[in-house]
Amino acid sequence: MIECVDRQTVFSKYRFLASLVRESQDARSYVDENATDEERHKLEQWRTRACDRLPIQQHVWCENLLLEQRCPRIKDFPRALSDSLSKLFGALNLPTVCFVPGLRTPWLSNPDTYPPVRAAQSQVRSLLPTEPFDGGLVVDLASLSEIVPFVFWTARCCGSFPEIYVGAPDYPSVFWICKYGVLHAEVYDDRTASPLKRHASEVGLMEVACCTDRFSESSAIEGRTIQLD
Repeated sequence: MIECVDRQTVFSKYRFLASLVRESQDARSYVDENATDEERHKLEQWRTRACDRLPIQQHVWCENLLLEQRCPRIKDFPRALSDSLSKLFGALNLPTVCFVPGLRTPWLSNPDTYPPVRAAQSQVRSLLPTEPFDGGLVVDLASLSEIVPFVFWTARCCGSFPEIYVGAPDYPSVFWICKYGVLHAEVYDDRTASPLKRHASEVGLMEVACCTDRFSESSAIEGRTIQLD
């Protein structure tokens, strides 16, 4: 099951997702005190176009966990991560989760010719409305394998696309996948951290101290591009 949900509905139901999106957007739209009037004007235009203007949230994250899926070959990584996430969310009693971009950015706004990205975008295209869609995708555990490849390859190769956050109603942690494939968990209740770590370890997601690219021998990521406005 995969259901498309507008952003307003997402943030009304997923309060911790709303909190992290608000925090992320505030950080991106910070105005330096030395900014010129032209810079301030451009930033305000960007805010109007890309930000949600969410109310100030009262939730403050208390811990950031980094969880790594070990997989020797990158072509097998999305499937391995999908399987681990399905097991993890199942152990946490989260039958569905919601994926939503951290900015008002349509899901397929970064068309890419790099084969793995193009294949992942093609898979997701059939799940989205025909019109540009920037809302959330509510996904059950059996359908994670249809979404996770897109999320991973977009994070890895589409440097201009915002983070895609993952959360569940009232569950006090929000997840996202970075360009190295590491699962970040922003924990909002310290009572959640211990069982989350335990279940993650049981499904093969190992806690690490920092993000490391295990698929590239150099600092360059094959296929990664950045689109400039």
